Amino acid sequence: PDWMTTPEMTQAMTTLSLFSEKERQYDKYQARQEYLREQRTLQKEQEQTSQKLKQTHQKLEQTSAQLEQANEKLEQTSEKLEQTSEKLEQTSEQLEQTSEQLEQTNQALQAERLKKQAALQEKESALAEIAHLKALLAKQ
Repeated sequence: PDWMTTPEMTQAMTTLSLFSEKERQYDKYQARQEYLREQRTLQKEQEQTSQKLKQTHQKLEQTSAQLEQANEKLEQTSEKLEQTSEKLEQTSEQLEQTSEQLEQTNQALQAERLKKQAALQEKESALAEIAHLKALLAKQ
């Protein structure tokens, strides 16, 4: 309207326009700052997640290496156990053979003892008969 075309009104409108433009620029600035803050936050979160992922990967590699070592030790222990089992089986067989030989030796010794007892009884019998015969001869 014509009544608003005074120099004061024009100056007031220019000032309001400048404030309005500044406010829009300020809002743009604030929006840009908020965007940058969110981007930095996302980047930090991504870096932290990446670092955690690296640490987890390293722990996984360490655990895998430890598991491999444990498996190797288990295999070695299993081999030693198998060898020990074989030695034990051999020793058991040798013990069984020795036991059989001992039994045979005992049987042979017992047979020999029985023979000696029989021979001793025969000898005693013969001596008794000789003594009896001597006694008969002495009476005559």
